[in-house]
Amino acid sequence: MTKPARFAPKMLYPEQEFQPKPDEKPWLRQKNEPAVAHMHFRIYLDLGTRRSLRKAVAIDRGLDLAAIGDKGLREIKIPGSWQRASKVWNWKERAHAFDLSELEKHSKLFQKIASSLPFCSRSYRVCLLHSMAVSLEKLLCSDNMPIKTYLALAARLQLVMRDLSDELSGLDTESRYADETGLATLIKSDRMHVDGLSMDEWLKNSHTRYRNEFPNER
Repeated sequence: MTKPARFAPKMLYPEQEFQPKPDEKPWLRQKNEPAVAHMHFRIYLDLGTRRSLRKAVAIDRGLDLAAIGDKGLREIKIPGSWQRASKVWNWKERAHAFDLSELEKHSKLFQKIASSLPFCSRSYRVCLLHSMAVSLEKLLCSDNMPIKTYLALAARLQLVMRDLSDELSGLDTESRYADETGLATLIKSDRMHVDGLSMDEWLKNSHTRYRNEFPNER
């Protein structure tokens, strides 16, 4: 004889199944938790990661932890109501959850502080390296410099330029504009020569030769 079919109700979609959410802030007062028990837990919680029931009891009695010291703390007897409340209301687990939450907040704060520091900015580092390179370049142009000093400064400038190149590799810059600015600066500095002429004079002569060879072109 065949058994009658059973028609058990089923959810059409998995998301229809209800699952209670875990308490996101278990250190807050729990449902049905007595006010006195929660007040004692708050004293325990505020002691930080090195908390203990004896310390909480001492503070509840108005004692100074620094004044009584470790010896006086060991002499304090923990009331049975405190011990029961700490177990029934899971003080250790709730305090641990609170510590993790505070640690996460501090971690996010440190990350925010670190990301706002000037040296964390690639653009700032580029500007600073450029300033160092300019200072070294000016020193290299000094007169009557000992050869050892000159070589040391030149080596340092090469290192700075190498670091600057590494920073620029990850920075979105307009290279054409940077090249034009660099060329204009080089021309004004009168430090680079071509065929015995400064860059400014060489460019002027090039324009003159071009006009003489192609007079019909503007």
